[in-house]
Amino acid sequence: MIIHWTNITIRREHSFKFLNHITLDSEFINTVNSNWKQDGEEFAMFRLMRNLDNIRPGLRDLNNRKYKDIDMREIQARKRLDSIQDMLQLDPLNNHLQKMEKEARKEHSEVYHAAIMFLRQKAKQDWLCEGDLNTKFFHQSIRQRRYRNRVLRIQDNEGRVLTQQNDIEIAAFQRLIFKKGGS
Repeated sequence: MIIHWTNITIRREHSFKFLNHITLDSEFINTVNSNWKQDGEEFAMFRLMRNLDNIRPGLRDLNNRKYKDIDMREIQARKRLDSIQDMLQLDPLNNHLQKMEKEARKEHSEVYHAAIMFLRQKAKQDWLCEGDLNTKFFHQSIRQRRYRNRVLRIQDNEGRVLTQQNDIEIAAFQRLIFKKGGS
């Protein structure tokens, strides 16, 4: 007996990778706040995981809308800025070109910084994934990084000093997401 499967498409969901540069976007806090729910009777860690699942689609959409193909967008912004600056050299007193150059410079700066942050994060990930051929130096550098980045205590929004690892993790995440002043 032979079975033929036709027109079968297996849709695999891509893993979600948090990109640091998205936190600088003006829509980031609103996206998180609109999908984050404080209520619930479940344990704090379960609530945290549920909230992370809730904000994932909004952050993915924000990243796709504004930061997809960031390398190409940076090149295009640079070309546009160069073109406007070339025209401005021919007519330096043109107010319209001056405004266009100012806008193009701002756009290029924003895209450039996002691209640099993305590349720095990717380089760190690549180095950690590729490693240093699993040498003693590699493992020592990982231990040093973990030691440097550990948090032994943190002060929460109510002024209490937290020393339990679980409490520190939750307070640190809340501080990251819900910065005072709304930004």
